[in-house]
Amino acid sequence: MQGTAVYRYPRPWVLVAKISGHLSADMVDDYLTAINYVVDRGRVFYGFHDWSGMPGYDSICRKRFTEWALQHRPKTGGHHILVVSKLVAMGVSTASMLLGGNLITSYTDRAEFERALADVCLK
Repeated sequence: MQGTAVYRYPRPWVLVAKISGHLSADMVDDYLTAINYVVDRGRVFYGFHDWSGMPGYDSICRKRFTEWALQHRPKTGGHHILVVSKLVAMGVSTASMLLGGNLITSYTDRAEFERALADVCLK
């Protein structure tokens, strides 16, 4: 069963995406459109991905997100990902290794995630 996604833009250079339920392959295009909306503004962007309500995902999702992140790396200030599920955390860790550097920061503590969001919104 497909999950749901909610996107918001607290600053022109910041996307906050919240996924509830299973991230299915047919959600990826809309997700990338939401990210591209920020990237197309021409400034280095930051993604905050609240995946705390996401128990799992279709494997193609990680592949597509990783490919996108590699292509847009110069325009990216960082991706911050809040996770609860061990399966999702493992996928985030794998993507982080493939991308290298400090492109992805993962959190298991919501307060820490929210503090990072507040800091980026002040930039």
